[in-house]
Amino acid sequence: MCGLPALGKIARTRELAIKRHALRLSPDEWLIALDYAAEDPARLRVEAPQWTVALELAHAGDTVILENGFWRRAKWASRSNSFTSTATLMN
Repeated sequence: MCGLPALGKIARTRELAIKRHALRLSPDEWLIALDYAAEDPARLRVEAPQWTVALELAHAGDTVILENGFWRRAKWASRSNSFTSTATLMN
């Protein structure tokens, strides 16, 4: 899910996860659960395993929603090339 802060990404991805029976991964929520700020450098240590899990599940045919912000389309586009299944940019 791509978008700037406070645009409703979390609410939308929660709806999509229910509707599509998908796993939803959100670095912000993991960081908060681990008592880090969303902008903490630990973010990279959270994002990396989420991408790994997302790739494994997508390759197995499961639906995964990455609610990461991806403020820059270029960042999303470069990472989405890792998926052999369909990757959709929603904003």
